Amino acid sequence: MANLGHFCLELHSHKTQKKKLLEDIADRIEAVFTPPSQLPTKLGLLQKKKGQLNRYAELMGSSVGNKLGMTIHQIFWAV
Repeated sequence: MANLGHFCLELHSHKTQKKKLLEDIADRIEAVFTPPSQLPTKLGLLQKKKGQLNRYAELMGSSVGNKLGMTIHQIFWAV
């Protein structure tokens, strides 16, 4: 579960009052949150996945070793 309830505001209800909305926004701006305990692990995984995606993008944009001299992307679009 993402536990994002604190970041949700009631904006499109006929019950919404401007003063209450502004107070809710101020409360959220002033709030202090502790990062989740698994944050370093998740950030490490994110960096790993980002590296994999970057390597994949490099391969898709490369024409090295290709007798046509075209990238995979160019071949797909030509087809």
